[in-house]
Amino acid sequence: MLRVTQDVVELRRWAESRGARPCRDRTTGRIALLFGGDPSAVPVGWGEFEPAFCAGRCVFVYDEAPGSHRSFVGPAEEARAWVAAEGPSRIGLQ
Repeated sequence: MLRVTQDVVELRRWAESRGARPCRDRTTGRIALLFGGDPSAVPVGWGEFEPAFCAGRCVFVYDEAPGSHRSFVGPAEEARAWVAAEGPSRIGLQ
């Protein structure tokens, strides 16, 4: 089931429990979570990620299923589109 929050403490706990690290996309400069290696991502610390998350008025959408890595970090409008693209059956609504 997908959940949404603006709580950076909740986001950080979820990310760290799954081995994710904060990063920025090399091309767009957007903050994101990095699972494993990705050449388009530049690792950053939580000290850079958390203020950017708050200043950007971002939301964090994540799958609370154990071991899931499905997540989105960004503006609420884009989060709605991301959830819609996942489809009701993919997010436990059917």
